[in-house]
Amino acid sequence: DLGRLFKEINTLKAENVRLLLENKKFSGLIQENKKLKKLLNFQKQHSIEIVPLNVISVVPSHFRKAIIVSGGRNIGIKEDTPILDEDSFLAGRVSKVYYDYSEITLINDPDFYTTVKINDSLGLLRGTLSGDLKVFYIDNKSDVKSNDKVFALSYNTHSDFIVGIVREAKDSKGGFFMDISVKPFSKHYPYKTVFAVK
Repeated sequence: DLGRLFKEINTLKAENVRLLLENKKFSGLIQENKKLKKLLNFQKQHSIEIVPLNVISVVPSHFRKAIIVSGGRNIGIKEDTPILDEDSFLAGRVSKVYYDYSEITLINDPDFYTTVKINDSLGLLRGTLSGDLKVFYIDNKSDVKSNDKVFALSYNTHSDFIVGIVREAKDSKGGFFMDISVKPFSKHYPYKTVFAVK
């Protein structure tokens, strides 16, 4: 009968939706598994300890780009600890540490800064109000050009972490230093988990 047929079709449609959702869930787990394996590889290659931190909230501000994460002094987190995203790109640094939580200043925050290396040149990377990244104090005579890789130097861990690539590099008119903008590889918030490098 027709009523039973419609009921059976709707049951099959519901089952199809359930299977699609389950498939997405498993697909997400596979992606997460691949990223975690990549981080473990990164950890082994650099002989460092990587500690996962769950994101609890966002610091409410129009200007700041910061998050609050679980874990603080209780697990050995210290200020200026580098923070990586799930793809092992530099995402920020620890700016404040409390007993069981910490504040992370994200890489695109105007208060973010770190020493970077581009080819053989050292400079200071900073976030800006627009969310861009700029590198300061690299001499006009340097060989920095577009698409060069940018590495953050960590003096705590003696490791370099990839930040991104040079978007644009040009001589500043009448100045001593180049005008360098950087395209970060880290996707900006929202993060579910970030990773402290100890």
